[in-house]
Amino acid sequence: MINKYFFLLLFFISLVGCGNEMKKLSGQVTYSDNNEPLEFGFVCFVNEKNFARGTIREGGYYTIGSFTENDGLPHGEYRVYVEAKKPLGLKTPDADDVDYIPLVDLKFSRPETSGLTFDVKKSNNKFDFQVERYQKKN
Repeated sequence: MINKYFFLLLFFISLVGCGNEMKKLSGQVTYSDNNEPLEFGFVCFVNEKNFARGTIREGGYYTIGSFTENDGLPHGEYRVYVEAKKPLGLKTPDADDVDYIPLVDLKFSRPETSGLTFDVKKSNNKFDFQVERYQKKN
């Protein structure tokens, strides 16, 4: 019987062997109306082969991680989107769900509609970008 760790080892060797060297990536997210930082949520990078995300911290700063919190991601062109919503209340045992309010315009919450892309290269991987605030539609 082949050990499950053998397959894990093969997976990591294939990442290194295929030239998928991980590159650090960081940046800042701000609102387009006043340059105020978005201080809550996640920035997500996705393409046909990879997915990585980073937590947005104080000042709107984030660092991207694929396997760990800040290990980076392989070279390539990525679509970028933002997951940022604030809970309106606490979930209780008798409640089915918690209501949330988005912090950014909903177009930024999907890779197909955000309009944000980034090409991860061998160096200088800093991606600062702006998002629009969520506006409740009547």
